[in-house]
Amino acid sequence: MDRFGSRLRMVRKGRMLRQKDLADVLSVAQTTIANYEQGTRFPDEDTLSRLADFFGVTMDFLLGRDEPGGIRTRPESPDTVTDAVRGYVSALLSGRPGGAEEIIERYSADHPALADIYLGLLQPAMRLTGEMWETGVIDVWQEHMISEFTLSLMAKLCGERIAGETAGVFVGFSVSGERHVIGIRMITDLLAANGWKTFFLGTDLPAESVVGVLESTSAGVIGISATLPSHVNSVEILIRAIRSKRTLRRVRVMVGGLAFAGQPGLWERIGADGYARDAAEAVEVAAKLAGTVP
Repeated sequence: MDRFGSRLRMVRKGRMLRQKDLADVLSVAQTTIANYEQGTRFPDEDTLSRLADFFGVTMDFLLGRDEPGGIRTRPESPDTVTDAVRGYVSALLSGRPGGAEEIIERYSADHPALADIYLGLLQPAMRLTGEMWETGVIDVWQEHMISEFTLSLMAKLCGERIAGETAGVFVGFSVSGERHVIGIRMITDLLAANGWKTFFLGTDLPAESVVGVLESTSAGVIGISATLPSHVNSVEILIRAIRSKRTLRRVRVMVGGLAFAGQPGLWERIGADGYARDAAEAVEVAAKLAGTVP
């Protein structure tokens, strides 16, 4: 049972999924996945089969009877949990939003670029928050609180740094059903700071509305974010709807999010033009898709 738990954790991390994400796929509680990985519970045969199919491995592998082979795990990330990151999260958890804003102000004094603030402080702060939620250190309402404050802060920061609109037109949003929007909001803001005219649409938009905004804004690049693997099909359907419009043939589609991580070529198979692993890479990919760099 212990070997099953470690194998399950390995393939889950390889897909860059949280326990909550996998629990949503299986329609079980997050604590059930935690118990599987800790070795205190074991799935029935049907659930074991669903897990194997979902991760594209054999049941023997999950049970520890086969060697890992080519299973890819998430690479170790550098230690980005600085004192500023910890201080930001701690201030919000203790009900001191003013303290969080002071940390941002001090950080921005030495790192004035929007990309530095987003990628050096806010992005690792949200990763730390997610890890604390997954491991039960904080409750879901605390995760929501930090996320909502961060989104409101981003709106203020981006509004103060908008550059000229010369690089292209970008539309960004999360696919319908997604709750996570901070990543795609960061991408949209960073492109705005780099001279793009941008439109951030949030989430839960029907395909006809997406087609409408692309037509009315003359967008050249669209960014679609998906966290859960179960939402990839929705992304594919949306891409097909865009491709079916003759007026939108010039639009280039970039995708990203945990649903595509560790799945080489998935973005190509669903018809996208590009894939970005994080906000920094997304800025480069969008520029290439728009033809603004060689």
